[in-house]
Amino acid sequence: LTGYLAEKIKEYFKDGSEWGWQIQYSQGLVAWDTGKRIWEAQEKLDDRFLLLYSDNFVPFPMDKVLELHEKNRLPLTFMVSAKSPGNITLDENGTVQKYDNKRSTELEYVEIGYMIVEKERTLKFFETPECSFSSILRKMAIQKQISAWIQHESYHSISDPERWKKT
Repeated sequence: LTGYLAEKIKEYFKDGSEWGWQIQYSQGLVAWDTGKRIWEAQEKLDDRFLLLYSDNFVPFPMDKVLELHEKNRLPLTFMVSAKSPGNITLDENGTVQKYDNKRSTELEYVEIGYMIVEKERTLKFFETPECSFSSILRKMAIQKQISAWIQHESYHSISDPERWKKT
């Protein structure tokens, strides 16, 4: 799901065959929210897909995250890291109790932008194609429809060249 620097991304990765991948692009306007990007790309997305934001890097045990996702059987599982101020609170089972894209010292975890998504079950939370993904996550959290994998290793911001070089 591309927007910002979409042409550079396509130029570098092409169809992905150099790495044994098959890439299909869904390019949208830079101003589009993640929710709009998912909505517009839904025909290209698998029934279950990974949504990975491009501003953080973290190695993670995919098999264990997938195992948790399948055990909890919720529409979305994302990775969180302990951080204050945070934007998430969890119950003792790792179910998201509250999501707020505005950080607060009352919330002890932060969502780091790596998630497993069940397409149809998540799309049910979209009121319109223009819904913000943050509002969708808030609704899903209220209805206890998000599980969280707690990432204990640190994650690295790669949102600009200086941070990327440091990482």
